[in-house]
Amino acid sequence: MKSDDDIIEIEAINDQCEYTLREFCELCGVRTEYVVEMVETGVLNPDGQSEQQWRFTGHTVSRLYRAQRLQRDLEINLPGVALSLELLDDLEGVRAEVRVLRQRLAQLHCD
Repeated sequence: MKSDDDIIEIEAINDQCEYTLREFCELCGVRTEYVVEMVETGVLNPDGQSEQQWRFTGHTVSRLYRAQRLQRDLEINLPGVALSLELLDDLEGVRAEVRVLRQRLAQLHCD
């Protein structure tokens, strides 16, 4: 039987919303220095030129969580995390292209 202590609170993240550095850190429960280091190593890429102008989206929140999992589970350093995420992004792109090509191929066979 679950108690009230077992309930996990989840906040829906809207990719249309933008967060300042401070808001992003509060939302993700991380320190500013950690986020700055992630930006410097290319793990995160906020909009804006300076820390005061940086804006983060819901997509960036997801990317931060993926980066943290890579660090925690595989003990990868931040440059390795940046490379891993870049490769995972490329893989997702290739998979999307394959899906489109398969759909087109299926349409050609039906015609």
